[in-house]
Amino acid sequence: MNKPSEISSSLTSSRLSIIAERILDVLDDALRTASTDLDCSYSRGTLSWARIENALLQLAQSGDHSWLTIKHAGNDLLIGIGSETVRFFLDDHENPKKMRVLNPTSSEARQLQLFEEDAHSEYLWRFIVERAITDEDEHQVYFVGYEAHAERDGTLIAQWRY
Repeated sequence: MNKPSEISSSLTSSRLSIIAERILDVLDDALRTASTDLDCSYSRGTLSWARIENALLQLAQSGDHSWLTIKHAGNDLLIGIGSETVRFFLDDHENPKKMRVLNPTSSEARQLQLFEEDAHSEYLWRFIVERAITDEDEHQVYFVGYEAHAERDGTLIAQWRY
């Protein structure tokens, strides 16, 4: 299995680590906040997703990382890591259940068509957050690349784990 940095020099382990660490910090905080008897898997999931989305927006807008940009700020948040377009999901990286993991939204499709000379538009780059199943387990963050071509849609071609 390739590492993302073997496909794109924009996707270094240090850059991915900065984002993955922030995602895990926010996820832990969101799940602690949503651990009352008034919460359910839906409230925990939506709170976690929204807080991660907003944390990524803040991280990109902080100006602390010149390589991190916002390409689209809608509910289908697209961040730029160097020249690459990236999304995040709460899902299973090897067997995603959410349709949009493997199928770009219209916003993402436009970004893929407008790709820069050195971007790799044939791949769908994703941060996949896998929540712990038990209290003894730990949350995992994967950064993966899937084939974006229709005939090979969904083939996992690159993987990095925080």
